[in-house]
Amino acid sequence: MNNKIDSNKFAEHLNKKWKGEIFCPVCKENNWAISDSISELREFNQGAFILGGPIIPLASITCNNCGYSMHFNALKAGLISPEPNIEK
Repeated sequence: MNNKIDSNKFAEHLNKKWKGEIFCPVCKENNWAISDSISELREFNQGAFILGGPIIPLASITCNNCGYSMHFNALKAGLISPEPNIEK
């Protein structure tokens, strides 16, 4: 299964939505790495894996200076489809 996204499309989304300067809130640098893959955020359940549980797909940017990361909902950013991608 492919979890890659178009990092240019993600950058366009960020530039459109982000108001003001795009500085890191920790170190105040403006030097970001834009991820080209999707991560998942799952509801914590004492380490148990729950089939069918809620999952939030995330696209990330990371400060190249201090490592601070920000995560954005990949569905809301239009980076992936809400429809499942079932490979045959």
